[in-house]
Amino acid sequence: SCAGRAASVELLVDVTGRPEAEVRAALQPAFREGLLGIDPATGEARFAHDRVQDAAYSMLAAERREELHLRIGRVLASRGGAGGADTTFDAADHLNAGARRLRIDDERYELARLNHRAALKAKVSAAFGPALAYLRSGLAALPPGAWEAEPELAMTIQREAAECAYLSGDYALSD
Repeated sequence: SCAGRAASVELLVDVTGRPEAEVRAALQPAFREGLLGIDPATGEARFAHDRVQDAAYSMLAAERREELHLRIGRVLASRGGAGGADTTFDAADHLNAGARRLRIDDERYELARLNHRAALKAKVSAAFGPALAYLRSGLAALPPGAWEAEPELAMTIQREAAECAYLSGDYALSD
């Protein structure tokens, strides 16, 4: 449920670290009960309804959800654009959902950079609100002392955030 409404078996294998046969076997009861189906267009396992996904998601403790989002985000970020699919937004969303669990400064800087890339992609499409949200997440990901250790990164994200706030009409935040 943390992976979204649909997920490939390959992603589930990478996230769980279990063999494909074991992952497929674990999904079989949900398929038999009609909770999961196969998306004919993508071949991904898909929840039968949003409410089924919501129910499964709500059964997980908040800490477990954060951990799973972090693992999913790491897998997606490591894939980059492999296979032609751009996972920038998905990776950033999952990593942001698990960001509280990041303890290493290098990971926090990498998350800030990923959010910056996602924001730039959104900004190119004139999606200034979502771009601002990614930039704010990027600023939140920066570890203490970032302005001294990585001043160029911190300033770039701050400047882009101010510009996106202005372009989305939030002039007070822009100031």
